[in-house]
Amino acid sequence: MTTGPDPALVGLAFEPVRGRNVPEVTGVLWMDRATAELRRVEYRYVNGPPESNEPEVGGTVEFERLQDGPWIVRRWVIRMPVAERVLSRGVNFDGRSAVRSEQLRLVAVHEAGGEVASASPLVAGVPGRPLGVAAGGQAAVVEGVVYDSLARAPLAGARVFLSGTAAEATTDAQGRYRLQAPAPGTYTVALSAPALGPLAAAVHPRTVTAAAGQSTRADLAVPAAATVAAALCPAASLRTHRGLVAGRVLGVALDSVAVRATWLRVGVTGNALLGSSSFTEARPDKDGFYVLCGVPEGTNVEVAVRPAAEGRQRVTNPRAGSLREGGRELSRVEVSVDPGTPLRLDVGPGAGENPGRRPE
Repeated sequence: MTTGPDPALVGLAFEPVRGRNVPEVTGVLWMDRATAELRRVEYRYVNGPPESNEPEVGGTVEFERLQDGPWIVRRWVIRMPVAERVLSRGVNFDGRSAVRSEQLRLVAVHEAGGEVASASPLVAGVPGRPLGVAAGGQAAVVEGVVYDSLARAPLAGARVFLSGTAAEATTDAQGRYRLQAPAPGTYTVALSAPALGPLAAAVHPRTVTAAAGQSTRADLAVPAAATVAAALCPAASLRTHRGLVAGRVLGVALDSVAVRATWLRVGVTGNALLGSSSFTEARPDKDGFYVLCGVPEGTNVEVAVRPAAEGRQRVTNPRAGSLREGGRELSRVEVSVDPGTPLRLDVGPGAGENPGRRPE
């Protein structure tokens, strides 16, 4: 048995049978502490591909008893991994050794789900009165503010909606929104912000209970740097460097390019000056957004848009080594990622001379 943030619920954990090395699920059955009624199932995957083992991947199914007695699945969410193949390579400037590795890296989580906004019984094949609708026609309102913690400013132009309903609104210049629920009840307040690209995935939805004749407050926020990195990057990519660069590729065909961050390390071993060049690379999505994880902070990094099939050229002269040598980049910019602050960077021929966007 286990406990969670809701003292009214008690959890019963479940896991696969030991000794079975096949893809399975593990999770918790959350039951009403007083009645033992099943309220929610949370699960995640085990024994699958590495990208499916990330804690962001999994799902939730919530159950609710209607006023007239029957049970329904009130809300469900499933989150599946979106992975890409990442090639990493380090080269010694003395030309005597090289390190190359390939792995699948989680670059996004695709979420799908549904929510019952209202329900009505069938009586002799004819729908009856909707269940859970308050009498008197009093509106149940949800309102709040959307704030971008990375930009340290309200987020304007974001679409806020009650999941599973037609209720939606666009935030104003102060990030404010106001929604009218179709009926009193419990809803998930979610966000869609195309201007944020993948950063929007770090915004956690809010669960609120809307009451007839009342206004319920539900603020949303693009979280702080560490939370954004944890939401967008697999843990393995942040073990050496914790910097993150995210933005959009502009002015170039998206299906044939990749975005690569490259940095140079130089050290002295005995009487020899040794250096190595490292990089991390990602492909932009259909809207041009990209995320680069595991970028070093507080040092010069070059971010380039380059043909996706291009290989990394080898540098053998430690004194003449330069990150600018030998590339067929379509565009390139030198930046530095501040510690604890993801860099929002537009790149490509259409990005202009000052593509970087840091908090004011």
